[in-house]
Amino acid sequence: MTVKKIIDGLAEDALQLECGSKSGLSRSSSDMSTESGVKDKNDAATELEQAKEVVNIIANDVPKVKDAIESYTKMKNHENDYPERDQWGNHCDFFLSCLGYAVGLGNIWRFPYLCYKHGGGSFLVPYLSMLFLVGLPLFFLELGLGQYASIGAAKIFDRLMPASAGIGWGVVSISFIVIIYYNLIIAWCLYYLYVGFTTVLPWSTCQPWMSSACFSLEQNIACLNSSNFQSIFYNHSCVDLSDVCSMFSAKTHNETHCSYNSTSFLDIGKALDRKSASEEYFTNQLLGLKEDSSWENLGSFQPHLLICLILSWITVFLCLCKGVRSSGKVVYFTALYPFVILGVFFVRGLTLPGAINGVMWYITPEWEKIMTIQPWTDAATQIFFSLGVCFGTLITFASYNKFKNNCLRDALLVGFGNCTTSIFSGFVVFSIVGYMAFELGQPVGEVIKSGPGLTFIVYPQALAKLPLAPLWSFLFFTMILTLGLDSQFGMTETVTSAVMDQFPQSRRYMKTVVFSVCAVCCIIGLPFCLNGGVFMFELINWYSALWSTLLLAVFEFVLVAWGLGVTKYYDNLREMGVSTGILSWYFRCTWKIVSPCLMLVLLVWSIIQYKPCYYEKYVFPQYIQNIGFGISALPFVPASVLLLVSLCKHGSSAFSTAGWRPSH
Repeated sequence: MTVKKIIDGLAEDALQLECGSKSGLSRSSSDMSTESGVKDKNDAATELEQAKEVVNIIANDVPKVKDAIESYTKMKNHENDYPERDQWGNHCDFFLSCLGYAVGLGNIWRFPYLCYKHGGGSFLVPYLSMLFLVGLPLFFLELGLGQYASIGAAKIFDRLMPASAGIGWGVVSISFIVIIYYNLIIAWCLYYLYVGFTTVLPWSTCQPWMSSACFSLEQNIACLNSSNFQSIFYNHSCVDLSDVCSMFSAKTHNETHCSYNSTSFLDIGKALDRKSASEEYFTNQLLGLKEDSSWENLGSFQPHLLICLILSWITVFLCLCKGVRSSGKVVYFTALYPFVILGVFFVRGLTLPGAINGVMWYITPEWEKIMTIQPWTDAATQIFFSLGVCFGTLITFASYNKFKNNCLRDALLVGFGNCTTSIFSGFVVFSIVGYMAFELGQPVGEVIKSGPGLTFIVYPQALAKLPLAPLWSFLFFTMILTLGLDSQFGMTETVTSAVMDQFPQSRRYMKTVVFSVCAVCCIIGLPFCLNGGVFMFELINWYSALWSTLLLAVFEFVLVAWGLGVTKYYDNLREMGVSTGILSWYFRCTWKIVSPCLMLVLLVWSIIQYKPCYYEKYVFPQYIQNIGFGISALPFVPASVLLLVSLCKHGSSAFSTAGWRPSH
């Protein structure tokens, strides 16, 4: 419709209104009372004047009106061209995605070690306390925000308060950094799965290409038995004890110690700095780490790692190429399979000799150890990263929910399910570690490790000693693979969702967007496949998330609890049909005071306890540490830049929450 037709139509309406008012006035003079006629006359006259005023305004400024109409029409047509955001196929897709994302590698390779380090069963006191004081409040907060706004992490904070737009891109950038190196763990799992398809696991005994420090208990026993306890296994052969002790200017005492005199003894195992075959395999074969590897000498690419890394990214792409419609179905396997395998390993572990001793190390409380601050800060850190808060993933997942979903129920179930899994996995891990300690004749404390060392050194060593070792190896590494994939799916979905929310027209090219993100991350991650690539892995793992996520979590609490206001946020929850009931005061107190204060304390403590990044005994140079600090600061770049842009664009209204609304 042209502007001229609009004006003509309005003028005609005004003329009819004027004629109608006159006829109405004549009818009212004969049929109605005088008071009623006067009222109708006044109303009609007012409407007539308003219509004439509109006609005059439009007629006097036709070009501007024409531009406005054309702009509005183009905008509406453009909006209608955008494909709608995806939604979960059903609630189970969402719940299993959240559960799979929360229950990750940290539940297996970090929590059991923290229990051992901080007093066994007594560590559950700070652990569960931090769940209620930090974990659940932020988990529920992020689910509620994403579900209400139905938009991903990158854009949601801009809608909440324009000045906070950078917070969203900050958490997305953390996920982007993490997925680059996190997929390397999945690549390691793929390699172990491949080499495990054999009758004898390749890390079960020392191989000729391993270093002279490699030690195999079975090979050592064979040497002792064949020499009447006069020879031990060293440097890939049986060596006379007297020759070994002479290396340290000592005399033979027994098969485990040399002697300097009747009161001074030397532990042969520690003196030779023995390494297990599984450690040698992980270091020399998988990583390809050389004795002269350093930041100045990163070496060459390892073909097996390159292939596995590319395959891992192809796996991620295939599972995410259709968004949550495809990943929501994959998690039915990847989220549930680890629980089945944990149960199988639990039953098998308890039947092994020494398993009960390992479990007792795990559950025996040492109450004096939790009287210091370290267990509490470690518990808060474990809860924080185990639940996966402040990575943008929970907001992204919840944004695909139906508006009336009960996100409080989901937060409680996933939160408690995550903690229960951590506790249960401790029994599984320590039953196997107890068996290892029994086999090696060492205390449990000398066998248990944290992080990749537990997954790729201690566990493979234990599995190699079991009957049907290749089968147990397959089950274990498929479990680790699925645990890693669930977390990787969530963080990658956060990045792709951010791109498609920023550029809605790209939703029609979802496969291209997902492929592009995976390809870029794969290319950036290629240096991890160098001989010294594990140094890069450790650097990013050390610096990428700790400080930035803690500070951004504080911003989230302050923004919602004080910027938007808890009362208004409760109104948003009620709009979605979510009632907090008797938990209202609990969430109000934790959101406004307790949780942000604890996050600040944890941030300050982590800065005080800072140690330079290292790998084994190699402490990285200072210029590398400075690069690490730069990685930590990266999430604050978009937060700072977009704050300045918002202030220049909106002025004081940049701190307004008037634009906060649901997408529908």
